[in-house]
Amino acid sequence: MIAMKDKLNRAQWYRSISEKSYDINYRTLPTHSGNPALKFVDSATMNSYLLPKKGHEIVYCRKDPMPDSCGLYLKEKNIADIPISNFEVKNSTSGDRSGRGVFTKVDIKKGASLARNEQNFIVEVLPFTLSVMEYLKEAIGSNDIFNVNHVLNYVYGYGWSSTRFGHRGYYVDSGYLTFCNHGCQGSYNVETKTDRVHQRMFGKVTEQNANPSQFEDLFQREIFDPYIDRHLHHESSNYLFAAENLKAGSEVFDNYVTMVEEEDIWFDYVQYLKEICSGDALGEIAKIESN
Repeated sequence: MIAMKDKLNRAQWYRSISEKSYDINYRTLPTHSGNPALKFVDSATMNSYLLPKKGHEIVYCRKDPMPDSCGLYLKEKNIADIPISNFEVKNSTSGDRSGRGVFTKVDIKKGASLARNEQNFIVEVLPFTLSVMEYLKEAIGSNDIFNVNHVLNYVYGYGWSSTRFGHRGYYVDSGYLTFCNHGCQGSYNVETKTDRVHQRMFGKVTEQNANPSQFEDLFQREIFDPYIDRHLHHESSNYLFAAENLKAGSEVFDNYVTMVEEEDIWFDYVQYLKEICSGDALGEIAKIESN
């Protein structure tokens, strides 16, 4: 088992083999003989411990009652999946300055999954990559030769943040669903399985009724949860399901309230959503495209 002082060490733990090798060489004093100081540990060995063993997951999910996380990302056999070809991108109906939106071209029954296969191919911007890009933005600015501003605008505007790897990283849908708008005042009509668990336990959390104390309810997890730790990619993918019956031509609305996982900025972000919904602020993409 691996123990850490606090969750910020996860950023060190989930780095690549090459990053860990660099740190090991940098922080290990050379031996007089010139032989490696570490005989039984190297970066490849450390990375072999990243995922819990399958046996840990099986035993954990045999608990009574079964933890809510177990089975969250299994593909249900009797659930219809709506291919990405049945969606289109048009001007959103949620307001004059709301930009693009996603619309279904077919009727969708409640509970059906939305383009599940496509959601496996998310764009991952891990914490170290993000920190390098943000450094380059500050150091180089809008230099025409090496301008990372466009990439960062894409990440900030269309992505959702996560601290599951220790520090802040981002994920962006690689297909049409990245253009889904936020459903203001709880009007969203798609949800993740995690959203279902939250609603069952705490009711609907929207930009209108959210308060700072709800953060832990929405994002707290068991410290030892081998099911989640073995399915981090699936957790990041945010598989969407129809929360109600959708008619052909309907716009698909997501719930952005859970798109930020950092406790110190979550409630401020929710208030920003509230301002967007009331027409007092522009969304990230609208601000970028208006400049």
